[in-house]
Amino acid sequence: MADQNIEAEIRRILQEELSGNASSSAAGATTSQPDGLGNGIFTNVNDAIAAAKQAQEILQDKPLAFRKKIVQAIKDGFGPYIEYMAKQTREETGMGTVEAKVAKLKNALYNTPGVELLDPEVETGDGGMVMYEYTPFGVIGAVGPSTNL
Repeated sequence: MADQNIEAEIRRILQEELSGNASSSAAGATTSQPDGLGNGIFTNVNDAIAAAKQAQEILQDKPLAFRKKIVQAIKDGFGPYIEYMAKQTREETGMGTVEAKVAKLKNALYNTPGVELLDPEVETGDGGMVMYEYTPFGVIGAVGPSTNL
């Protein structure tokens, strides 16, 4: 189905990147999926957070170019299925409209910041120079309420 195609494409890109970087990586990257990451579908938020934390620990040592490819693969993989996911969400929840779901999914997919927020910044002045180098530092999990009022 659609989600299997997306997952397969992301796995293919990750495998290509990890295989290509394996010879130059001192850590000895592996192409197999680490234990506990599952397929991205979890029955509770604690399992999802644990898997996200494990993935974050793996990815934090990867170069930004590698992480950019992952983000782009997610956008490319999910983009064609936005309408399908919107219809499924509307059908499953009975809330909202398909058009509103499409708008929300597009907003989340294309406007959520990625690694571009990690670009370093430099300020100079009479007192010297300051460099800000941002880095991800962890995982945050949140569950928001849904209403249909």
